[in-house]
Amino acid sequence: MNTLSANLALALIVLLSGEPAFAQSQSGEHLTPLHQALELYQEFSGKTVIRSPNLPSLSEFNKPIPSSDTNGMTIVLENELFQHGIQLIPHRDVFALAVQVGWGNSPEAQYLATLQPRPTDASPSASLVPNPQDQAPGKEPIPPGTIDFKGADIRQVLDLYSMLVRRTLLLDGQLSSPTFKVKTRTPLTKSGAIYLVEVALALNGIAAADDGTNFAQVVPLGRLSNLKLQAPKRNSDDPLIDLENIRRIGFSPRFKPVQPVQMKPTRAVDELVAYYAQLTDRKSVPSDRVGGMSVVFNAQTPLAKNELLYGLETTLALSRLAIIEVDDKTIRAGYVHELKRAERKP
Repeated sequence: MNTLSANLALALIVLLSGEPAFAQSQSGEHLTPLHQALELYQEFSGKTVIRSPNLPSLSEFNKPIPSSDTNGMTIVLENELFQHGIQLIPHRDVFALAVQVGWGNSPEAQYLATLQPRPTDASPSASLVPNPQDQAPGKEPIPPGTIDFKGADIRQVLDLYSMLVRRTLLLDGQLSSPTFKVKTRTPLTKSGAIYLVEVALALNGIAAADDGTNFAQVVPLGRLSNLKLQAPKRNSDDPLIDLENIRRIGFSPRFKPVQPVQMKPTRAVDELVAYYAQLTDRKSVPSDRVGGMSVVFNAQTPLAKNELLYGLETTLALSRLAIIEVDDKTIRAGYVHELKRAERKP
């Protein structure tokens, strides 16, 4: 995670706990003509631009003569970008989608039409912008510019999303690896920040589906309709495993604001299965075929044991993997088709 993203995470952690904080920006950054045009559009329209990763590039951008007529300047920019194959679509008052011309018929557009802001403890009505009548006491809005992604990667964005929704994310093994560029222009509620991230993910062909009360599965849009959302229900008397005692798979130790978050060079699948074996009083053996594959499991809330086991199993399943029984006391990782073949044996 770069310094900017670390500052963003720190700012949001502190803001959502009710303390003031400020995001920092990078100095000396080279702005492409497209970035300059979208920044200017934000300035005149007052909207936060969320961009598609498939925008045509601009070879140059001639800044129009400034005018006090902000609506007129907004229209000028919209028309100029449209001539270059880029359409700016106002979205829910405070956002604008920067997409390629013809995007309206895409799977991303169809999915986005179904996406609704979610209520939160800070904004029960799911309002995107602060409303004194709706804002919960002690829940401060997120100031303009606090969310300032300048090339953040998918893991950084999902780590932020997980913190915002307070759910453990179970990730598909075939997620794309886009970079995200977005800077908020207006203050947002927690609901607004969550919706912003969900829209940014959708424009990149990625969707998050709530699974029970403590998980969300994150998958390419094409897999959304085939998801099995089967998280177990927690009983009121189930003992919970504290967050600090749940092993993180695929990440370095828990986030600290002054330190970058880096991936560990480990055999993540073998590590996950070894942890599963420990929880179920068995032992594991390494898998030569799949043990070195990359998976991520990063709990965001305390979990009951059955929930934790489900999260580990589903993390493997989303990468087309499964836990294979070697014998009554030993397990290993394997492909899902190996598990199905074993189940067919008499």
